[in-house]
Amino acid sequence: MRGIVIRCIIATIIINLLFIGSGLAVYDQSYELKQPVNPSSGYLTVTDTHFKLNNIKYPDLTINSSNPVNLTFKSVSEMVNMRFNLINDATATHITLNGLTPLTTYYKYEDDYHNQTVFTTDSNGIYTYTQDLTEKHYVFIIPCSENMSIENGPNVKFISDDATGGDCTSIGTWDFGTKTCTLTTDFSGTIQIDSDCITLDGNGHTLTGSNTGNGVYIFEKEGFTIKDLEIQNFDDGITCGMGIWDISNEISITGNIISNNNNNGISVTEWPGGNKTTINENIIFNNNNYGIFLSFGSCFITVTSNTIYNNSGGLATFDVAGYNTITDNIIYENRGSGIILCQSSCEYISNNIIIDNFWSGIFLEMTGGHNIKDNIIHNNECGINLYEKTSSNDITGNTISNNDYGIYVRDGNNNNLFYHNFLINNTIYNAYEYLETGSNYWDNGLSGNLWSNYDEPGEGCIDIDNNGICDLAYVIPGGSGIDHYPMVHWIYEWTGVSSDGGSAVTTSELQDAIHHWLDDIPVRNHLLSTEDLQQIIVLWLG
Repeated sequence: MRGIVIRCIIATIIINLLFIGSGLAVYDQSYELKQPVNPSSGYLTVTDTHFKLNNIKYPDLTINSSNPVNLTFKSVSEMVNMRFNLINDATATHITLNGLTPLTTYYKYEDDYHNQTVFTTDSNGIYTYTQDLTEKHYVFIIPCSENMSIENGPNVKFISDDATGGDCTSIGTWDFGTKTCTLTTDFSGTIQIDSDCITLDGNGHTLTGSNTGNGVYIFEKEGFTIKDLEIQNFDDGITCGMGIWDISNEISITGNIISNNNNNGISVTEWPGGNKTTINENIIFNNNNYGIFLSFGSCFITVTSNTIYNNSGGLATFDVAGYNTITDNIIYENRGSGIILCQSSCEYISNNIIIDNFWSGIFLEMTGGHNIKDNIIHNNECGINLYEKTSSNDITGNTISNNDYGIYVRDGNNNNLFYHNFLINNTIYNAYEYLETGSNYWDNGLSGNLWSNYDEPGEGCIDIDNNGICDLAYVIPGGSGIDHYPMVHWIYEWTGVSSDGGSAVTTSELQDAIHHWLDDIPVRNHLLSTEDLQQIIVLWLG
């Protein structure tokens, strides 16, 4: 029976071979790696009394403070966000915003939507107020739009733990026992979670905004779940701000569809996940900034099994974020990079599929300590881009193929370790290390990486002792990097000098290859594809 199966497989594959063409990559040596937009653009974090940040809506927006403050300042679309940190003994400061739209009504919120101040700018677009500095505050400002009343501002529903779930019964049903608000209708406006351990079940309904504000807003709450909700046309789809350090209940954002927001799909700020915060199985697309944005001390969050596409950037960890697990996501066709790690540390990035992004598959800047392993990174401009001041990362077991550059290391990125990566058919260079000073490591002392341009005898890779390692080192183009133990192509399991038939493939070796292919058994850390088996069959036929 096994012989019949093998013959059927061989016959089918031989027929398919007749219809498979071959192509050679065209190498353009004049090509230069594009300079990506700084992933921190749109944000400013600094201690000062004067702040300026341009955007399309407010090109001349400035903030002046009568006392020095540590301020994170963000302006997206028509919304202004300010995050004040404590830096000295001052209890208050006078804040002046200059450059808003003149003679226009705005709504200022401090920490959440309950704390609303309505104001109108003067003829020069200026507004001044007194800001408390006795504790940290998050302030956001929204302009009045045609669907808002002058007095009440945005339409907001508050979900809280009482007999009616706060405003829950106006848009859905409330289960007091489980603290669950289940929507029974679509809603145009914001939902704010006001109590711990609330579940917001969208039940397939849609939350729609007016291109400003937040879709679902959570501030200093724990134990909540947001699920099965479609969220669109806000500044941020879901915003979680300033979590609690002693989190004892699980937090879940799962199964939502989040799209067409002016800023981020999901924005998590200063959120210590405590290993119990999970963002999973969401579909996040067509947002004007990042699909998922973890920032300012957001830690120990698990981001898994999301589909993230056609955003300006796929997923970013930024500004003291760290120790997050990002795994099993599909991240593709984003207009910037797939995963951005900037001023964060010790992220675990594994088993993601990162393809067809315009800039880099994974982009690193001013960051380090990450474990980046077992990802598929395909058809981006650059597979993994170590851009600036990036060190002490372990990058291992990734399949990096058909990008312009597989791995690109700029000068000043040191002490990074690359091994057991499969760098295959990257158009310009499988790896390029522009390094005048410092050092990176392209093997672990026992084995290195597989290079598609240096894994066969015709390319200089000779393996006399058939141990799966080329006998001569591979020099990384551009700098001083050396892979001392480059890996031999998987095919040498059956075509190596010491194999059964030498360079020829015997029938028993073909049977062994089919066994590995059928049962997904790795061959020298490689899983055989149908095309791989075709290659073995051609050698066997020859």
